[in-house]
Parts: sequence; C-alpha cells; structure tokens
Amino acid sequence: MATKEQMDFFKSVYEEEEKRTATLLEHSRSNVTLVTLYSGFALFVLEKQADGLSAMGFTLFAVALGAMAASFFLSLLVTNIATYEALTDPEEIIAKLGPTPPTNEEFFDARIIDYTAAYHRNSAVNDGKAEWLSLARYALLLGVVLHASFFVCTVWGRSNDKEVSANQYFVLKVA
Repeated sequence: MATKEQMDFFKSVYEEEEKRTATLLEHSRSNVTLVTLYSGFALFVLEKQADGLSAMGFTLFAVALGAMAASFFLSLLVTNIATYEALTDPEEIIAKLGPTPPTNEEFFDARIIDYTAAYHRNSAVNDGKAEWLSLARYALLLGVVLHASFFVCTVWGRSNDKEVSANQYFVLKVA
C-alpha cells in the first residue's frame, strides 16, 4: 500500500515532465523567432547583392533559405497540439468510489498508477518533440552556414571582378 510520500514522489516526476513540455515549447518559439529574423536579414542582404548574382550564388542562397524554411516548419511542428495523457478523470474517480470509500493507501495506489501512465505517455510525446526541435536547430545551422558561404562567395567573386567557378570556391588546389 502506498503512502502519501510515495505518491508525492510520483507526482514530482510527473511535474518534471510537465516542465519539460513547457521548456520544449519555449525553445521552439525561440527557434521560430531566430529563423524569422535571420531569414529577414538574408532576404535584405540578397536585395543588395541581387545584381549580377552567379548561378552558384543563387544556388547557395536558395538552399540556405530552404534549410531555414525547414527549420521554421519543424519548429512549428513542435508547437502543435499533441495528445497528452491526462492524470485522472475526477468524474470517473467519483463514480468508482461507491458506498464505501477506499482507504488512503488504496486511493494513493490508484493515483500512483495514474501518474506513472501519464508520465510515460507524455514523456514519449516530448521525446518526439525534442527530436523535431533538434532537427530544426540543425536545419537552422545549415541555413546560416550556407548563407555565410553565399556571402563569402559573392563578395570574393565580386572583389575579383569575375565569375568564380564552383571548384574555386570549394576545392583546395594542392601546388
């Protein structure tokens, strides 16, 4: 038979998973903000550099924006409404009480089962959201790296006042 202290332990485990849910949502919102701001910056820069853009520059920029769009949509997936397990249905508990109420220990046993089931279900949902958010962060990083490559290639190509080939950008020539 469970004690109040034991039930409090299971309640604290469940509450930690609830905090994780809130943290994942906050990280997702931050990621959406970062992607939005950086995409705005990237489009602003493109407007200034659009004249005479090489095919390589256009390709780098398009793929960078694609990676940022993927990051944006993956982050939105994390913020969607998910199916979480509710702890208990109070009406169901009342209906099961019957004429003789359970002892505190029996009641705590049942609530521990509720906390455990809800924790496992919600943890699985949060694990999935964490994976999506991780992919979103990698996509954002890829977009930033590709945009930086676009910027370096564009500036370097223009400073040499000639079309620069892909080999000159990405292959080291050994002398």
